[in-house]
Amino acid sequence: MKKSDDFQAAVRITASGHDPKSMLMQLKEKLAEEAGSLRSIGWVIFFCSGNIKPNHLADFWGDDFWDTHMNTRDTHIIGMVSSSQIGEGGYLDDGCCNIVAVLFAGEHFDVELGVLGELDRFELNDGYEFGRSVRGRLDERSRRRNQFGILLLNGAMTQKEECVVQAIQAGVGEGMTLMGGTAKADSSDALYYQVGSELVNDNDAAILVLCSTDLPVYCFSDHHFSAHQRQMVVTESVVHERTLKEIDGLPAAEILSRYLNSRWREIAAY
Repeated sequence: MKKSDDFQAAVRITASGHDPKSMLMQLKEKLAEEAGSLRSIGWVIFFCSGNIKPNHLADFWGDDFWDTHMNTRDTHIIGMVSSSQIGEGGYLDDGCCNIVAVLFAGEHFDVELGVLGELDRFELNDGYEFGRSVRGRLDERSRRRNQFGILLLNGAMTQKEECVVQAIQAGVGEGMTLMGGTAKADSSDALYYQVGSELVNDNDAAILVLCSTDLPVYCFSDHHFSAHQRQMVVTESVVHERTLKEIDGLPAAEILSRYLNSRWREIAAY
C-alpha cells in the first residue's frame, strides 16, 4: 500500500467465523489493529457471504466502536453479498461467515455516492441522468487528476444488467474507469449503503461511487470471457431477457454442452 507521512492510503481487512457473531468480533479486532494506519477514512467497500444478515451488519456499523476507533460518521460505506470472497490466503470457505472490507483514506480521495432505486422500472435515460449527475457533483468539487468508479448491482436484476451498466457508463462519460460487481443472485439481502449513521439494505438498486485521487490508479486484471478455437454464430436470442436460444441453427444448450462437457439440462436451467 502507498504511504504518505507513515499513514496508509488504503487498508484491506478480512475476517471469517463459523457464525456472524464470531466473524464480526474478529473483524472488530482487526479494525482495532489497523485503526492507526489511516489518518481518516473517506469510504469503505465490503463484500460478505450470504449467511450474514442486515441486522448483523447494522448492529456492527452502528456500534460505538466506530466512533471510538475509526471516526467514520462522515464516511461513505457500500457493500454487497457476493458468491465468494477473497481473503489473504485466496478464496474463503463458503461454509463460513466471511467479510472482506477495504478502507480508503479520506485525505487521498474525493468521493461522491449515488443510489439509483426502483430498477424494476428502469429506463435507459434514468441510468444516463443518474451517472451524469454523480459525475457532475464530483467534478464540481474535485480537481484531482485520476478518477475511477465502482458500480454495484443487485444480482436479481441480471436480465437488465447490460442496459443498466451501459446507460450509467454513458452518463458518467469518458476518462472514468468504471468497475464493479453483481450481488449474489439468490440473496434476498443484496446491497448495502450508508445514509447518515444508518446502514441501509436495498435489493432493487444500483450503487455508484465515483472517486478522484492524486494517487496512480491501475487496472491490473480484466477477464470476463475465454475464447474458444471454434467460431460460432448466435442465430436466435431474446435480448431483453438475456436468453440465448440457438447457436448455428441448433439449440444453444445442446451446442454449449458439447463444447463445455456439461449436461445440457444443467445448462438449460440457466
